[in-house]
Amino acid sequence: MKSGNAKSMTSRRVLGKRDREILNDLVRYRVLTNDLIRFRHLPKSNINATTKVTSRLADSGWLQRHDYLHGRLYFVPGLALCQSLGLPKNRIRPLGTQTLMTAMALANYCLQTAPDVQLQSQKELTRDWNWIPQKHRTLAHAIETSGDSTTGSETQLRLIRVDLGGTPAHVAQKCQHDMKVRLAKGYTQLLSERRLLYVVLTTTEAKKQLIMRELKKRSWPAGARFEVSIVDELCLLITL
Repeated sequence: MKSGNAKSMTSRRVLGKRDREILNDLVRYRVLTNDLIRFRHLPKSNINATTKVTSRLADSGWLQRHDYLHGRLYFVPGLALCQSLGLPKNRIRPLGTQTLMTAMALANYCLQTAPDVQLQSQKELTRDWNWIPQKHRTLAHAIETSGDSTTGSETQLRLIRVDLGGTPAHVAQKCQHDMKVRLAKGYTQLLSERRLLYVVLTTTEAKKQLIMRELKKRSWPAGARFEVSIVDELCLLITL
């Protein structure tokens, strides 16, 4: 067992700082594309430079390529990364349709939003938000980070729901249910302190306006705030 750990540590040492940051994002968000990696980690480079980086990481087993839209690729953890971090080997497989839609929407939103937004892992939720029941951790939670991502009295928490193609009324109903079941579970203080933001990720400006209209029809607890954001990548996936 020790020799295996030593081998994993040695393997990780061949990675540069940027490589490790890319892999950290991949583990957190489950999926990345060359466009996201370029935006996040190579903003001054062209797409060819990004492709060279991801090709090198894929060829060495850190990334696993899968076919995506319009001749593009998406990446999930490769076998070397799974072995290095003790992740299940099935993480290298293609993602199912709904899982891909959800993961891609979250990655695009969190990695391209200002201020910086970081999706919280199950480990981070247990460590920093241990009052959240396990059954309520299936809805994505993210924090706003501004140089210091540690949880404190001023941390802004975002609950994120991905619109997978339901009607605007259905999406708003889901939001209402999400909020109702959480009122007695520790979120009330965040609402009163205006540190909780409910985010809906959707496909187009027209859908955004319809969802906002439906949200306004319903009653919400004091302090409830909403943001409806468009994720272009989600629109492409839903129209397949």
